[in-house]
Amino acid sequence: SVAGPDGSVRLLASASRAALAGPETASTLASAEEAFALGLTRQELASSPDANVLLAPMSADIDLSMLELGAGGATEKGIATALSSSGLSAGQNASAWKALVSSEIAGASAGELTLANSLWLEQHVHVEGAFLHREAAAFGNDTYQVNFASPSATGAINDWVDRLTAGRVPALFS
Repeated sequence: SVAGPDGSVRLLASASRAALAGPETASTLASAEEAFALGLTRQELASSPDANVLLAPMSADIDLSMLELGAGGATEKGIATALSSSGLSAGQNASAWKALVSSEIAGASAGELTLANSLWLEQHVHVEGAFLHREAAAFGNDTYQVNFASPSATGAINDWVDRLTAGRVPALFS
């Protein structure tokens, strides 16, 4: 549990489990992720041809997939186009990520691979409960509402990161 002592952090939604996608959907996602990762890498290299570039396309893809669950209309289509996952609905995409990540973690040695995601939203931002439920069910994440102006919010986020990385990343923000 993460909480700010001055009430700066409030848990909005907590992790729950959803059914995993079938192999065909997971395969479609894997192909889409590959296209997204290569496209993102090519774009970054083109804008910085003489620089060393380090990217985490999987994290970017998962983050955009989380947002896609709450998007609609042109925004949802734009995210799907960027992710090269136009053949999957937002729900199928999320379910396929859950299957792919579960498969990767199951194949890793103990402590070798851990993935942790959560949403941290400004306390005054209104978020639909249905989105929070879909996001928690699909990705197994917690969602927090935070007063980012409060110093305890930074501490709460850092505590969360420290705990979920087993102390390997003691502070994400200063």
